[in-house]
Amino acid sequence: MPGWNAWPGGSPFLMTPTQPTIYRPSS
Repeated sequence: MPGWNAWPGGSPFLMTPTQPTIYRPSS
């Protein structure tokens, strides 16, 4: 998702553990 790319750019420490959990099943 292109939207997720903006999240890690702003808060990588906060989105790092949350991104793989949501982006995995969504993909």
